[in-house]
Formats: sequence, structure tokens, C-alpha cells
Amino acid sequence: MSRSSKQDRQNNPKKIYFVELSLENIQEDDDHPRDISKSEVENGRLYDSIQELGIQSPLVVTETEQPDRYTIMDGHRRYRCAQKLDLKAVPCCVYPKLSEGEFAYRQFEVQNNRKEWTPLERSESFARIKQAMNFGSDRELATFLGKSQPLVSAYLHLLDQHTRFKVLLEKH
Repeated sequence: MSRSSKQDRQNNPKKIYFVELSLENIQEDDDHPRDISKSEVENGRLYDSIQELGIQSPLVVTETEQPDRYTIMDGHRRYRCAQKLDLKAVPCCVYPKLSEGEFAYRQFEVQNNRKEWTPLERSESFARIKQAMNFGSDRELATFLGKSQPLVSAYLHLLDQHTRFKVLLEKH
């Protein structure tokens, strides 16, 4: 980290910053509320994605009392996949040292505010990937995405429906 960014942090201790951190300097939150199974990390879609594309969303960490040590607020699965893939460093969004209450609240909010794709959003995304990557069949797209062919076909079929049906689908 450059000297000027360290000075900026000292002048504004509540400022968050983005940096690549060594895995050795990061620790998991022992009280993390979600259960992460070993098979999910070793055989999961996230593992395959990180292996192919790298980490797309930074881990969210907070500084600890110990210098150059950070606790994960969000990104435990990405962290474990990075370990399994023997990555040396990962991109992180770093918060200054937080109180236990603020840490727990922010951790809850990160998880609570995630929004699932609507069926039409997923359908449009599948169609965009299929067209942009020139997949000739739903099966090719499904294989690429790691989804079943019937699921991909069903989502793509939604785009062929009458507008009234799409409006109803979005409402419910």
C-alpha cells in the first residue's frame, strides 16, 4: 500500500478503501451466521467461476486490533475457494475497525439486502449470453452455465410469452 493512502486513512479513519490483501492477513468471522459446507467450496459453482474468471466481487473485511489483520464480514465462500485454489491475494473492500455491534449489523445488512433475480431478469440474461457467445442450442448454454438444459430452456421460453403473461409473472 502506498504511503499516501496510509496517510489518507490516518487523516480519515472512517474511510473505506479497496486493496488486494494477502490471504495470510485475513481471518474468518467465527460467529458468521451462515453454514458453509466443504463440498460447496470444493465442487461448487463459485469455485469453478473463481478458477476461470478470478474473484469478481471483493471480500468485505474490517481491520482488527492487530496490525495488518482483517476479519471477513462478507465473502467467506470466496475466501475458502481462494484458499483451495492457492491464491496468494484477494481483492477486498476494507472498513476501519468496527465495534462488535456495527460489524454484526453491517454483516446482516449485506446478506439481507441481496436480491434474487426475477424470472424475467434471469431469462433475459440467459438470452443475452446465448446470443453474445453464439451458442447454437439451449444445451450448449446450459452446459456452459452449469445449469440443466430443461431449466435453461424454460427460462428462455418465458421470453416468447405474451406481454400480459410477463406482467403477471413479474407481479407474482
